[in-house]
Amino acid sequence: MRAKRIAIGDTYFDGAEMPWEAEDADGNPIDLNADLVVEGNVGIGTTDPGTAVLAVIGGNVGIGTTAPGDTLDVKAGADTYGLRVLDPSGTIVIGAMRSVSAAGLLFLRNSSNVPTIQLSATGNSFFNTGGNVGIGTTAPSTKLEVNGIIKTQNPQFSVRPASAQSDIAVGAPVTVIWGDEVYDRGNNFTSNIFTAPITGMYQLNVSLVTEGLDSAPTGYNLAIVTSNRSYLYWVDPRGFSGDLINGYTFTLSVLADMDASDTAYVTLYQTTGTAQTDITATSNFSGFLVV
Repeated sequence: MRAKRIAIGDTYFDGAEMPWEAEDADGNPIDLNADLVVEGNVGIGTTDPGTAVLAVIGGNVGIGTTAPGDTLDVKAGADTYGLRVLDPSGTIVIGAMRSVSAAGLLFLRNSSNVPTIQLSATGNSFFNTGGNVGIGTTAPSTKLEVNGIIKTQNPQFSVRPASAQSDIAVGAPVTVIWGDEVYDRGNNFTSNIFTAPITGMYQLNVSLVTEGLDSAPTGYNLAIVTSNRSYLYWVDPRGFSGDLINGYTFTLSVLADMDASDTAYVTLYQTTGTAQTDITATSNFSGFLVV
C-alpha cells in the first residue's frame, strides 16, 4: 500500500472541511508537509500502547538505517545531529552528533545557546556551568571536589648514581651522572636529564653526597639547571674541618616553573684547587609535578 497525507483521529474528521485544514487538540494546524498525522497513541507490535504516544514492543527501531542492531539505532551523517532536544524557543539544549572524523560529540547548552557541558571523543571536553563538579558527592563546595581516593599518572622520577663519580674536573660545571633509575613515571628522564612532559610547577630535589672536598677552592657550586634558570647552592669549604672535607652533603630543593619540553639536570662546580672530589652512589635526584 502506498499513501500520502493521511490524518487519523476524531479531531481531523469534519465534514465541513478537508482534514488537512483542521487543527489538533491544542489548536495547532496540521503541518502541510506531513505525510502522516495521528491523534492519540500508536502501538507497534502491541494493541495496547497505554499512555505512550508511541509504543514499540519487540524488535528494533532504526532511524537513518534499515538494519538497526539494537532497541534504537540512529545513523547520522558527518556533522549531523543524531539527537536534538529543543526548548520552547527552538534553541538546542541537548545535542548528540557525529563529527567529520566520525567521532562522537555530546553537549548541553543553556537557554542563551552557550555550551556548558561538552564531551568529545577527539576534541576538547569541558564543564562550564558556573557551578561546581562533584565526584562521589552531590554537594561539591569547590570547583572540583572528590570524595574518595584519586589515582594519577603525574610525572615523577627518582634517580641515583650507579657508581661513584670520582675526581670531578675543576674550573667548569660538571654534569652529575645518574645511572640508576629508582622510578620514572612517564619515562621523562633519560641521559641525566629530566624533560617536562607538560607545563606546570615542578618540585625538584637533589641530595649530593661527596667525599674528598678540597679546602683550597673559593667555593663549590651545586646547581639544578633548567631551561628557564639555574638554581644555585654555594658552599665555601675553606673554613671546613677535616670531617666535613672527608664527607659533605649538598642539598637543594626548588619549585621550578617549567614549560612542556623544558629540561632539568644537576651540575657541581669546583672553582679551583685539586680534582679530588668524589660524588658517591648514595646521592639522589628526584622530582614531580605539583600543579
